[in-house]
Amino acid sequence: MKSMNAHIAFGGNAREALAFYRTLFGGASEVFPIGDREGLGLPEDAIFHADLKGVNFRLMVADAPSTESGRISLHILCEDKGELERYHAALSDGGSVHCDICPAFGGLFSMVTDRFGVNWFLTLPD
Repeated sequence: MKSMNAHIAFGGNAREALAFYRTLFGGASEVFPIGDREGLGLPEDAIFHADLKGVNFRLMVADAPSTESGRISLHILCEDKGELERYHAALSDGGSVHCDICPAFGGLFSMVTDRFGVNWFLTLPD
């Protein structure tokens, strides 16, 4: 595993939260708007994904439907495809798969909830 970081979903105010956290903790942010990604039910200027990176931290945020606001997930940046597949299988055993392993973000992506109710994002960049 390269890293494990927190990911927080906001019900339409991710940009405001990101600005607040950047002021509070410092760091630099990179923002990817929803844009033309259809079917998400969010405006084009909503945040699809944003990173706030500092010397000792990385926080990820995104806008989500208001029913998911405040949802905290953990994000694992995997070393290789085998590791991603192993985490995906173990974490989804007794839990649920929201997004099976698929191409995304220039690599592979998966989203599961484990049997304890913890949400996980698994990624492997190209």
